[in-house]
Amino acid sequence: MGINDTIADTRHWITEHKLKAIGGLWATGVTGSLAFQWSRPIPTQLKIIHSRVYAQAITLGAIGVAAAAEFYDRNGKDEDPETKRQNEMAKANLEKAHKTGHVHKT
Repeated sequence: MGINDTIADTRHWITEHKLKAIGGLWATGVTGSLAFQWSRPIPTQLKIIHSRVYAQAITLGAIGVAAAAEFYDRNGKDEDPETKRQNEMAKANLEKAHKTGHVHKT
């Protein structure tokens, strides 16, 4: 199993389990941020608040990436047969209307 198979398997798992992936990223973000904040000389309450804010920013970024991936994933797939049939009928009706002069070109 090569690196490309591993990447493909990971992408497939993330596509199928978006909320788990985002939740895991959030938990990792909170943990990493807390570890970073603990090295700073500020009160504990501020460390916790800063960690939550940083993790929230990471989570928003992850949600944005997931939304973009979903958008590109849906646009890359073929249409279902019913939608394809309806689109073909609409195109045929539009062409017929143009030929008979019932639609004005702009």
